[in-house]
Amino acid sequence: MGIVGTIPPQLGNLSFLVWLNVMNNSFHGHLPPELSHLRRLKYINLAHNDLEGEFPSCLGGLTALRLKNFPYNKFSGSLSEGICNFTKLEWINLGFNFLTGNIPEEFSAPPKLKNLAMEFDQLVVPLPQAFFNLT
Repeated sequence: MGIVGTIPPQLGNLSFLVWLNVMNNSFHGHLPPELSHLRRLKYINLAHNDLEGEFPSCLGGLTALRLKNFPYNKFSGSLSEGICNFTKLEWINLGFNFLTGNIPEEFSAPPKLKNLAMEFDQLVVPLPQAFFNLT
């Protein structure tokens, strides 16, 4: 839609929101921590924006997430242990950001994970052992 600006913190007030798709816009800045209030959120797609800052650990409490699509942004830093809480996660794409460091050992592969994409980031391998047990 060509939307330009920042993601407003008031979005966190939409407590019944299940699907958030703002891909292919020009959102910039940091994700507001208020997004952590979206406990029913199952799908989040922030791909192809200009979002930046540390990888958003505020989303660590969103345990209902099944799809997390963040490629082609400017997220930086290492993955926090908040990424470890997603037992229902089926799809995660963090590629084409500026992520560095290790993938936390605590990030045991979610049991339903079908797609993991982290291409063109600067993450350090090896992957945690749990990823080699995926079916």
